[in-house]
Amino acid sequence: MIILLCGTSDIGRRMLAEKIVREKKDWKHLPLERVDELTREQNIGGEKDDMFIRIACHCAKEMGEQGYHVVLSHPTGLEEIELMREEFGPGFIGFHLGAVDSEVTDERIEELFDYLIDSGRHSVNDAYTLMMQVVDEE
Repeated sequence: MIILLCGTSDIGRRMLAEKIVREKKDWKHLPLERVDELTREQNIGGEKDDMFIRIACHCAKEMGEQGYHVVLSHPTGLEEIELMREEFGPGFIGFHLGAVDSEVTDERIEELFDYLIDSGRHSVNDAYTLMMQVVDEE
């Protein structure tokens, strides 16, 4: 199982990903923004903007082969989620953590992500419980 956790709150994403990894020993966290930073520093992929996603997908697949489930995290993920769906197939779920207010939320979020978690109404513990219910049903 591979999940994408997106949302503009760095602290919220990090706390939720850390809680998942801490509570579920067979889960690993791979922050996509860190992979992006490293590929840019090393100039891997040249002008290809999606190279960091392809590298992260490869790493996540390798972790899966080693028996782990993976939490990928990213501030937005709007441009990357479709490529990830292609790469991972049916074992992939996209969660968006943030405001679920039609005036604030980018309309593409509702179309692209499988689940929206309203961070104004749900704590990290609530979000964790909701996510694990979804994961357990898959």
